[in-house]
Amino acid sequence: MRRFILWGMGLVVLVPSLLLADTLTLSIHEIQGQADASPYVGDTVRTYGIITAVYSNYGYTVQERAGGPWSGIVVYTSSTSFIDTLQAGDSVEVVGVVKEYYNMTELYARGVGYLQKLGAVSPLPPETLATDSVNLEKWEGVYVLVDSAVCTDPNLGYGEWEIDDGTGPCRVDDRGVAYTPEAGAMYQVIGPVFYTYGNYKLEPQDSAHIVFLGYPQDPPPYIGDVSHAPVQPTPDDVVLVQATITDNSAVVDDSLFYAIGLGYIAVPHDSVVGDMYYYHIPPQADGTTVQYFIWAMDDSGQVTVSDTFNYTVVAPVSGVKINEVFYDAATGQGAEPYAEWIELYNSSESDIDLSGWMIADDPDPYGTSEGRFTLPSGTVLPAGGFLVLAYNADTFAAYWDTTGITVIAYGDSAQYLSLANSGDDVHLFDASLAEVDAMWYGSGGDMGSTGAAPDVSAGHSLVRYPDGQDTNDPSADFQDSSVPTPGHPNQVGALCGDANNDGVVDAADLDLLAQYLWLGGADPGPQMDVNGDGTVNSEDVVYLSAYLFHGGPAPNCP
Repeated sequence: MRRFILWGMGLVVLVPSLLLADTLTLSIHEIQGQADASPYVGDTVRTYGIITAVYSNYGYTVQERAGGPWSGIVVYTSSTSFIDTLQAGDSVEVVGVVKEYYNMTELYARGVGYLQKLGAVSPLPPETLATDSVNLEKWEGVYVLVDSAVCTDPNLGYGEWEIDDGTGPCRVDDRGVAYTPEAGAMYQVIGPVFYTYGNYKLEPQDSAHIVFLGYPQDPPPYIGDVSHAPVQPTPDDVVLVQATITDNSAVVDDSLFYAIGLGYIAVPHDSVVGDMYYYHIPPQADGTTVQYFIWAMDDSGQVTVSDTFNYTVVAPVSGVKINEVFYDAATGQGAEPYAEWIELYNSSESDIDLSGWMIADDPDPYGTSEGRFTLPSGTVLPAGGFLVLAYNADTFAAYWDTTGITVIAYGDSAQYLSLANSGDDVHLFDASLAEVDAMWYGSGGDMGSTGAAPDVSAGHSLVRYPDGQDTNDPSADFQDSSVPTPGHPNQVGALCGDANNDGVVDAADLDLLAQYLWLGGADPGPQMDVNGDGTVNSEDVVYLSAYLFHGGPAPNCP
């Protein structure tokens, strides 16, 4: 029914809502323009076609009945409440604004008022393509099928995986359905072609459009996700190498091979956790370039050799250390991750400019799956000084004394950085992205549990004791502290200056110290040697008074 509404002279006529916009009527071929970018970007257009796929959280794809190159387009809608009324095969009229959304041509149709169903027809058949053809602009938005393609990488990250029919790889994404493929298995995949984050990819609507076809033959083992840490080793570093190794049956043998000259040295794995294999390469001299690869064989004798990787050993650039980590807040210490913080300490005798340095929970400074934060320009850590990196500055200030300490908040970083309570890893990189320091705890995150610092109770922190202690073994360098000391020297056991052990240094502790020294009160313990001279005496009273009432330095027990 046409619905016109014309005001004036008492006349009311009804016209359909899709005819109200000042629009151009174009075919999908014309909108696509047979080019990388549409010639109609910014224009409001009307087009007609058959729906080929529907995505509950995004929109749908529309294609001309004749099919072929340039015949499909992606339609994004900001209102998806009506999406469940659509299905593949619906004949529709669509009005929307033409956009190049990060180089993908799409129609932006705001909601149900910009779509009219004209009827139901039989769903369109997909275009059959080779996997390498999926990566061509002319198939963007078109409903396609690739057949007998082997999964060559089951995990490209962000729910994407790779298939190849022998012509070249293409990607499969999870916009419509999350699917876990098997490396070496063969699949048929059907879906429209999208272009997002710099890659063309198939977007199957549901699991019925991903068909497992078995195996082309008994496949060899799959080796992937190979990485090493530290990314930039120093001469003292044992380098941890990890890789995912899988097989449809069983992996029966594997080795890491590394070379610092002409010949390779074989190293067996240290441990296996699930499909993750761990190896270690011993420390090498400054300036040494190490090459390595991983070899695996399955129970049918099939062999896979990974790509070759390398790193160069570089001498440490500074004395900056990850000195204290607070990752598990107790009740009354703020909500996580807002309550988390990381303390840095300069163990050297010189001030160090930290501009452009990076803290991350991934051994790769640009690892895509985890968080990182780059310190702002002008950040200087004084010799012997402390710097606190807090997830949220307001939360930190609500629960910790910020007097005389520098706090930089990292929670607003675009790369979300938070620490797992059961185990994780923390890495510090200088401005050239050379790794300066690293620590890991509990299950170890990317680093694994070998050499990990202990997993501490809620409200405790992990501390280097004494400050800056570093043997490149977190299990030896870090201790459990029940008294976190952000921005101050680390304590193991009683809090320095806390005579009554209530977790706070205040006037009550000064009173107990005076009673001990002059009135025969109980010995408050070595934590009252607040000036660090090795003796509890009247000088500690003066020192503690200055701290409590006159802004003097914090207690500094030996």
